[in-house]
Amino acid sequence: MTTKMADLIGLDVAQRSWDGIDSWLERCAFDVTGEEEVPKDLSTDYDYEVGNRRYYKAFTGYLELSGSEKSALQMTSMTAVGMVCRFFMGWKRSHPFMIGSANYLLDYLPRWMQGLEKGMAIAWYHYYWYYGTLAMHQMGGRYWRAWNEKIKKMYTEKQRTSPADLAGSWDPDTAVLNGGRLFSTAMSILSLESYYRFSPLMGKPPEEVEGEKDPDAKDGK
Repeated sequence: MTTKMADLIGLDVAQRSWDGIDSWLERCAFDVTGEEEVPKDLSTDYDYEVGNRRYYKAFTGYLELSGSEKSALQMTSMTAVGMVCRFFMGWKRSHPFMIGSANYLLDYLPRWMQGLEKGMAIAWYHYYWYYGTLAMHQMGGRYWRAWNEKIKKMYTEKQRTSPADLAGSWDPDTAVLNGGRLFSTAMSILSLESYYRFSPLMGKPPEEVEGEKDPDAKDGK
């Protein structure tokens, strides 16, 4: 994110920085052998549904892969992170790896403190939900609809309203090194800001993005 922001504001980013990111992601990602981009998927139209008939899966791990999927570790949260990195590096949402990764995340849609097993994300839910929201928002279509349906309902229901000193916050994960209540609340807010902070990187013209709200919101809420 830092490298991308530096690039956006016109700072001189050394090519070796991008090359290093690319090299690492290649080494810790599961190769989707034999999958190629479908020509019609290359449309820049954000409303076009990518991946409708492509149900293979891909993932990014926390460690360099050694030929076995089991060596990936934390692959759920890291797959979301890998997708966001790739989007910031210019990959299209029609890329086979992005579609496969989004298919993988569909198996782990947001459920409050449920659905992730130790060794996959070590129950760092807020971290996963944040990057998952960024990634699926960029994917759009059925991927974003499925994710968004869960995430917006979950955050609304789980925000604390009592006691008074906790009102407005979200409870932290139960895992060790969970960051505490400040971390969980900050990450929850950042996830909810995905509608506004990161418009789709391709497909929607500026006039449609400006002032955009949650498409499911009603009565100006």
